[in-house]
Amino acid sequence: MPAEHMRTIFATQLAPVAMPGCRTPAEAALRAGLAASQILGMALCRYVLCLPPIVALSREEVIEWIAPTLQRYLTG
Repeated sequence: MPAEHMRTIFATQLAPVAMPGCRTPAEAALRAGLAASQILGMALCRYVLCLPPIVALSREEVIEWIAPTLQRYLTG
């Protein structure tokens, strides 16, 4: 099942990155979920909906825009 596979990836790869700055495992899971929402939202807009301003961004511009938010979600 694709959804279960995605949940496993985010739980095993993102939550551990967030955990050092969290008080509880639930907070790490929340932070991982927020990071996932950012990543999946960008993928949806860029590759599925093909929104022109998002498609036009270079890799470096995507990183510049998205990285601070992901950093905040994962490390506070």
